[in-house]
Amino acid sequence: MVLLLRESAAVTLGDFGPDWLECRFRSPKYAEAFASVNHAMAQNAENIREEMEAGIQSIQSLASGGGTNI
Repeated sequence: MVLLLRESAAVTLGDFGPDWLECRFRSPKYAEAFASVNHAMAQNAENIREEMEAGIQSIQSLASGGGTNI
């Protein structure tokens, strides 16, 4: 019964942590509307930018010999 209810739900909850919650939307339009109303798009863009910068710095340090040998 629970599986049938979740299958038809427009939004389901995914993973979560102390300060975040993942919502999964059946429709991309619902996800975009939710993000827009909650101002999540700008926040997500900033998080992605920071993660990309950290990844680039990590790769650059490995390329310059700053990595550790295992």
